[in-house]
Amino acid sequence: MEFLLVSEAKLKIVLGDSELKKYNIDSVPTEGCGVSVRRSLWKILDLAKSEVGFDPSGDKVLIQFYPM
Repeated sequence: MEFLLVSEAKLKIVLGDSELKKYNIDSVPTEGCGVSVRRSLWKILDLAKSEVGFDPSGDKVLIQFYPM
């Protein structure tokens, strides 16, 4: 997993296939997501906070997927 802090409000996260499976995230998501995916994404954001200082608390979070 790789975190790239673009700005105070923007973060790029790169996940490999094994990490997508580990966090149970579909690499080609459909519109919306279930509770388990949301929980996984917040776990990833918690890691980003500890590793690069990105803190989305109190703000809306937009997540976009770009398959490689």
